[in-house]
Amino acid sequence: MPTDSLLRTVTKHAARYDYEQAIYILQSIPPEKRGHVLEDRLRDLQERVALIQQLHEEIETAQKDGQEQTVVSATRRLMQIKPNDPMIRQVLQTYGSLDDQGKYQLPVPSQPAAVAGEDPPRMIVWAIATGIVAFLGAYGFIGWMLKAPRQALQVRVPAAMANDDLRLEIDGRSFQPGDGRNVTELDPGEYEYHATRNGETVKRGLLVVDKEPTAPLELDLDTEPWALRFDGVRSYLTIPRLSFDLSNPFTFECWCTPADNDPGMILDTEGDFGFAVGINAEGNWEVRYPTSVGYEAETVGLCEPGIRVHLACVADRERILVYINGEVLGTAETGPRQATTMEGYLIGTDHPQDGPFYEGTLEGVRLSSTSRYPSSFEPEADLKADEATLLLFRNTEHRRDLIVDHSGNSHHARQSGTEWEPTRADANL
Repeated sequence: MPTDSLLRTVTKHAARYDYEQAIYILQSIPPEKRGHVLEDRLRDLQERVALIQQLHEEIETAQKDGQEQTVVSATRRLMQIKPNDPMIRQVLQTYGSLDDQGKYQLPVPSQPAAVAGEDPPRMIVWAIATGIVAFLGAYGFIGWMLKAPRQALQVRVPAAMANDDLRLEIDGRSFQPGDGRNVTELDPGEYEYHATRNGETVKRGLLVVDKEPTAPLELDLDTEPWALRFDGVRSYLTIPRLSFDLSNPFTFECWCTPADNDPGMILDTEGDFGFAVGINAEGNWEVRYPTSVGYEAETVGLCEPGIRVHLACVADRERILVYINGEVLGTAETGPRQATTMEGYLIGTDHPQDGPFYEGTLEGVRLSSTSRYPSSFEPEADLKADEATLLLFRNTEHRRDLIVDHSGNSHHARQSGTEWEPTRADANL
């Protein structure tokens, strides 16, 4: 199974809190073929399962010892990690009863009479526990699961499609979208979608529903390319969980139009000593990378402002070739690079607090775990995902809060101060 499809399957199991099945799928892949992305996901799932087992033991021990406060505290933590865990129901049943519909009801009387000599903290713990029961009962959660609020999906339909036969399929469910109309409500998670116009595919991709949304959930069926505008003052993207081993081959590429050649980073790590590429103080393209003896920055060629270009940084194990529009601009002879895996990357700056910040536009972005271009090449107008893709931002998606990663690895980016704008027709190469 391709890496992106496999990760989607694993993500769906994890979203249902079926961590064991997700681990089983990942462990079925030979270790030498997993790669660091799958290894990181496997490690994260294993840590969750270990914590769940630890909480089970903590709850069981506390129940035997009559430590009600510990029981409630550990149960709360378990509810955050695996809200459908059978032990949660078992614990809460000790503080309430089930009616015919399977919902928890508070005992009668709703508050216990004071008992002479009873320890006050025990009464407080009882109140907390019954409060949890009341919360669950009042909202009637199915399967004893705590869920983040569902979000209404709004679909934006371009004027050119308004009178066409449109169909939208989301995880096997079919809808007929109308402009600005809510077509369904979705729980937090990731959903594959497929939109057709008069029977022909117009758009497909990944729809991400956040647990803590910062903007309405929208899907735009517009297929025209858009560009993300960086103002050079305070705008940037954050990719919190992205990491890759810099000692191995990789390729970073994007379509960009620098507004000027003032300093500003296209890509950099949130920490120190990772890979970075951008414009330096002299107005030149510069790459930065860790080596076995330190951290290096190397100028590779002049940045020409106002011109839309395909920028590609192609790393083998001992050098980084920088291409502009498929032709080599310069080479950084790195030698063996330090085996460094930094987690968390930025686009548009290297220091969100004080900059400097990149000014210009950015369109498709792709990061790959291979040296894609050993020599001159014809850049893809529309970057696509394959098994080597670690990250893919597409220029046909333009949500206001989240930049969706279409690689299947869930490396979604947060926007801060950036704005979407239509790509100029005369700027396309």
